[in-house]
Amino acid sequence: MAMAIKFGWILLLLGIYCRIADGVSVLKDRASVDDKKYSPTSYLVTNLPGLLENIPDDHKPLMFAGQLELHPENQTNYFFWSFKQDENGYIPKSNRTIFWLNGGPGCSSMDGALMEVGPLRVNNQNKVIYNPGSWHEVADIVFVDQPVNTGFSYGSVFSHELDEITWTFLKFMEEYFKIFPEERDNEIYFAGESYAGQYIPYIGNRILEHNKGNSDNRYNLKGLLIGNGWISPNEQSMSYIPFCKNAGLIDEHSPAWANLLRKQEKCQNIVNKIDSVFDEHKVNEFETNSDLCESILTDILAQVRPEQQCINMYDYRLTDLYPQCGSNWPPDVHTVTPFLNLPEVQSHLNLVYKPRWRECSGSVTNRFRARNSLPSIHLFKDILAEIPIILFHGDKDIICNTMGAQNMIKKLEWNGAKGFSESTPEMDWDFNGTISGFVKLERNLTYINMYNSSHMVPFDHPELSRSLIDLMIGNYNVTQDNDKTTLNTFTLKRQWEELQKQKAPIEDDNTTSDSDSNSNSNLNDQKPDPTDNDGDSTPSNTGDNSSETENTATGNRRFTRIIQLLVIVVVIWSIYVLYASYKSRPQSIIKTNGKQSNRKKIVQWADQIETTDPLHPTQEPSFIKRTFNKIFGVTRGHYTSVGPLEDIELGENILHNVADDFIITSDDEYEEGTSSSSSNSNSPTHEASPDRQLPEHPRDTL
Repeated sequence: MAMAIKFGWILLLLGIYCRIADGVSVLKDRASVDDKKYSPTSYLVTNLPGLLENIPDDHKPLMFAGQLELHPENQTNYFFWSFKQDENGYIPKSNRTIFWLNGGPGCSSMDGALMEVGPLRVNNQNKVIYNPGSWHEVADIVFVDQPVNTGFSYGSVFSHELDEITWTFLKFMEEYFKIFPEERDNEIYFAGESYAGQYIPYIGNRILEHNKGNSDNRYNLKGLLIGNGWISPNEQSMSYIPFCKNAGLIDEHSPAWANLLRKQEKCQNIVNKIDSVFDEHKVNEFETNSDLCESILTDILAQVRPEQQCINMYDYRLTDLYPQCGSNWPPDVHTVTPFLNLPEVQSHLNLVYKPRWRECSGSVTNRFRARNSLPSIHLFKDILAEIPIILFHGDKDIICNTMGAQNMIKKLEWNGAKGFSESTPEMDWDFNGTISGFVKLERNLTYINMYNSSHMVPFDHPELSRSLIDLMIGNYNVTQDNDKTTLNTFTLKRQWEELQKQKAPIEDDNTTSDSDSNSNSNLNDQKPDPTDNDGDSTPSNTGDNSSETENTATGNRRFTRIIQLLVIVVVIWSIYVLYASYKSRPQSIIKTNGKQSNRKKIVQWADQIETTDPLHPTQEPSFIKRTFNKIFGVTRGHYTSVGPLEDIELGENILHNVADDFIITSDDEYEEGTSSSSSNSNSPTHEASPDRQLPEHPRDTL
């Protein structure tokens, strides 16, 4: 029985150890996961094919990428790829962050990263080369694959409405700024193209609403830039026939002309109905379902030319095979697709789940219908009351063409008036000496018509597109020549050179000034030193975060080791106690020669027989007490050493050691007639068995 109790204690201690170890392990694992999730080093991109040999050392971008968990309950993870501002560029480090979104719905923002505004392009050897028109020279830029299951983003659900996308993206921003908290107060801009004309206003409007209710947790949203945006679907679809006719793509003799006119009339009726209830801000099926109006473009594209070719709906100067009609464009998609599917590249981009990358996902497009979402044009009035919006349109695009955008603006009411006023000048846009388009701006809204540009303006004109940031932040000048007004912007190099020229006379007039004063006054005119950034450089912040993470992890490991060591000591001590207890068991000194007697022998000390009080039996000490007694030498097993006894008969304080006697008595008087089998049945036994134990319509590729 005693042995069973001892084994029970050991099993209990082992159970406690396992429980503590498991608990510590779970806490450690959770801390490790959180530390990894929010550590910038977990997302650092250190290499890509061609990065070392094709990108100049002073222009190698500081990159972070990975799949960021947003909703564990449905495995929603958004993929992002961020490029920090080039600190070796022509302008000092700014405090701007741009979030770039491509459209579709369901098209990856890697189009923007590797074909448009990012610092890298991909050549036909599956290697990256430098894009001299990258927007990361003027701001940090973050490309995000969204909604869920677009590009490298993944999850077990799909998005169906714009409100869903809005809330999920704000969750992404919350998580993103936990990784880069030093950027939380940056000026924030959203930019994108095509169906992002729906995403961006919805997200921007939600951020503004968030700011009104969170004075201590505001996002510093400064503006929205939308290229060839799909904003008011029915209204914009009304422009397809007149735009294509003006471009010489169709005429009255086209086979489908009569059918096109019939659809145009039906679409006009829908638009008239929408206009009549526009200010009610109610969701009406005749507005949210734009299939009929959009089908006008489908019929135009169906005008098949020789050799099964059709017009490229994104750049009508080009043709494509029918029925793609532009889906095989731009040509860079044929290099970007295999590049992003290279295991080496996916590993460098820190992918955990590695789906096959496709430019656009039909599964996302088919499920995202937004039938309960008002078109984003309804949000412009409120947004323009607070922040500026730039709408820029390539003039060779059909699907989101310039005519549709201008007609939409004419009907839009914002900041006290409808459309641009007649007095608003149409300014030529002179970029570095070349007229590149025209600009109209008033009451926080800027419209730009980009000459010789497609649906993807930055693909055609990288440096020109980067100058859109200058228009957003007011870095331009306006000149007047007779009756013509011109808006002027310049390349970054030209800006830096002009600043140097303007500063030279001032420097000559202040040659006797204090050297420190001169140094401070010239900071904005020099190329920034990557090692001198007022302590705000990203590598420095990354290092600090990494160090803090390492210290936390070290503390967790030490705590775990201490717990484990203590439990191991307790287990070893318990085993020792068990062993010592076993060795100290009394054994009979009487040899039985293998024969058992029916008579039980009781061995007792003589004085025990005389002093034991059957009415007041001595209580046996507990297992724990006996264990401590053994360790500290309080007892010797079941026996106590003979101590000095006081002999009353010989007088007071006369002590001597008495030789103890033991007496063997028979238990006949207690168990007469007990059989041998009965004796055997009383033998102690121990039994322990503890439990162990994943394009149907032209819009699909917007």
